[in-house]
Amino acid sequence: WRRVIGEPEPAADEQVDALDAVAGPDGWSIATLSGEAGTVTVRFRPEQLPFLTVWRSTAAGSYALGIEPGTCWPSHAAGPDRGKAGRIVEPGESFEVDLEIVFESTAEDFGD
Repeated sequence: WRRVIGEPEPAADEQVDALDAVAGPDGWSIATLSGEAGTVTVRFRPEQLPFLTVWRSTAAGSYALGIEPGTCWPSHAAGPDRGKAGRIVEPGESFEVDLEIVFESTAEDFGD
C-alpha cells in the first residue's frame, strides 16, 4: 500500500485507510512515512496489533497525517467482520505490545 500526499487544498475531505497488518520475515509489521525532511517508521507485531489505520487531512489549515496500529478495524471503514470491537481490557487487566517509533531526519538540523 502506498500513497502520495499532495499539497493542502481548500475544503479537502479527510481520508481514512484501514489495513490488515502483515508481518515480515522477522515477525514485525512496518509502516513508514517519508518526506523531504526525513522519515518516521513505526514497527509493531501484528499478532498484538493486527490492524493499521492511516488518517490524513489534506485540507488547508488542518493538514495532518496519522498512523495508528491498533486492535480494531475502524467501525466506519469497509472491511472484515472480525476486529470491529477490538480487544477489551477488563478492569485491572494489562495488555503489553511491542512498538517501535523511529524518526530519521534528512536535514542537517531541524531548522532547515
